[in-house]
Amino acid sequence: MKSKDSGNPKQGLCSIPEAAKFLSLSRAKVYQAMAAGEIPSKRIGARSIRIPWAWLHAQAEVEFVKNETAEKGGGEVEPEAK
Repeated sequence: MKSKDSGNPKQGLCSIPEAAKFLSLSRAKVYQAMAAGEIPSKRIGARSIRIPWAWLHAQAEVEFVKNETAEKGGGEVEPEAK
């Protein structure tokens, strides 16, 4: 039987601990980034704060591209010597 998320990014919202684990950050750093406006969040009720999975997956793609570019020499092309 196939699992529900067969390679597709998760949808909806995640908790702070889930986001911290996904981003490899501490919960405190996630809260700091949310307070600084660096991570979008939604308050659900009086006590629950959630982060959109779509944003987390977009961040993962950005980091992947940055790492790939860095591994290939920074993406800058040097002019040929004449």
